[in-house]
Amino acid sequence: MARPVHKLDRYQRGAVSGSAAYDFDYLERQRRRHAERSDPPEHIYHDESYRSPREQAIETKRRAQQRMRLRPRQHVSPSLVLGSVALAAMVVVLLMCYVQLNAISNEVVDMQTELTALETEHVSLLTRYEQTFDMATIKNAAERAGMKKPDSVQIFYMDISEPDAVTVYEDKGAGVFSRIFTSLGQGFCAAVEYFR
Repeated sequence: MARPVHKLDRYQRGAVSGSAAYDFDYLERQRRRHAERSDPPEHIYHDESYRSPREQAIETKRRAQQRMRLRPRQHVSPSLVLGSVALAAMVVVLLMCYVQLNAISNEVVDMQTELTALETEHVSLLTRYEQTFDMATIKNAAERAGMKKPDSVQIFYMDISEPDAVTVYEDKGAGVFSRIFTSLGQGFCAAVEYFR
């Protein structure tokens, strides 16, 4: 059978009962032992402002309990919850806007690159177009093709001072059968064009 451990035996061996709690009286006991051996001046231990570590711990615990008692019970406000949800929604919307803005900026950069390429192509095509209207180039091309300036024999003048007049000639030799075949041919051509 185990013998019961006396309170003083526990402290002398530095043991604690059941937990790793501090031994607040340990320093006080050490000072007393030291005082008994060397007789230090009395004012060190009789100072009125001096408190033992145990008294300090009790005072600290009492203050903490007072602070805990004075603190009102916390309640979650519905407006705080709604505000937090609204803030989170705004952050998500803001992030989505940044994503869209980034996509649009990438499209703008691509379009600017394409515009630069098209402007370069426009300049080269405009240069080629202007070369087609260059009289020296036209004259050289005409001479290579064998063209010459017209002679006086090739020039004709028309007199258009008279009023306009139109004469319509009818073919009276076409019979009924020729008209039927013509309309059938036109219908067949229209059907072929439609299904093509």
